[in-house]
Amino acid sequence: MGYWGWRPLVCGAFISAWVAGCTIVASTNSPAQTPTAYPVVTLTAGRLFDPTAPPPLGSSPITLTPSAGTQTASLVEVEPPACYPQANGSLLCLGRIHNRLRQTVGAVSVEVLLVGSAGERAASAITEQSLIPSGSYASYRTLFSAEDAAGHEQVYARLLSISDALPADVVPLDARVTALTRLGAGERIEVTLRVVNPLQTPVQTTRAVVTLVDEQVIGYRSVRLTDGDATIIDAGGWREMTITVFLHQPAPANPTTIVYIEGQIRSSP
Repeated sequence: MGYWGWRPLVCGAFISAWVAGCTIVASTNSPAQTPTAYPVVTLTAGRLFDPTAPPPLGSSPITLTPSAGTQTASLVEVEPPACYPQANGSLLCLGRIHNRLRQTVGAVSVEVLLVGSAGERAASAITEQSLIPSGSYASYRTLFSAEDAAGHEQVYARLLSISDALPADVVPLDARVTALTRLGAGERIEVTLRVVNPLQTPVQTTRAVVTLVDEQVIGYRSVRLTDGDATIIDAGGWREMTITVFLHQPAPANPTTIVYIEGQIRSSP
């Protein structure tokens, strides 16, 4: 799980991209439709979550490939996003942050910028998990409106800041994918997980994040778990969980699946 602290770093990474037609490819230059019906996420206890909308399939994603000359300036690396046009003209951008440090980091702030003939547009990117353990990833996402997306031919992401002020009661839990099931016409994948509490104290699961990757991020879902006792895992215990993720482009038979489960240590009664 890494160490709870890190020495001060100046962290910043710039990754940019060129466009040709509907495809953006990276260079070193610096500068969704709103969901309508997400399927439920279920725990074995029958937990249901408020629905949000799936992104539409049917339009090719804007894909990014890092330039061969791109160098990261930090051991906390912001990978270039894949940006997907939505049905209403907006642009959804998904990417990952890789923590190459030997310590856990938190409070990660990322900015995604669109650049082109219409000028520059910037948007903060959401990293919904509290911690990025050493050697692991966290996904980020941002949505540009149709107005902001128009007239832009380049996209890049940069790391703005990270923090060593880590919450003492938040811990990443062990999670293993036990099954991947395609649903509908293949536009959804149900991910079944076995979540284990390795600690000697009960933990309440508070967030589940599942990212599907095929060179780029092709599916991402983050769910806040707030159903009290239904999300508590006893010391040394485990719980099964299923999360359904919508795809933004067709996926291979077995896409890389990255899972992060966050828990909060429960005080002893």
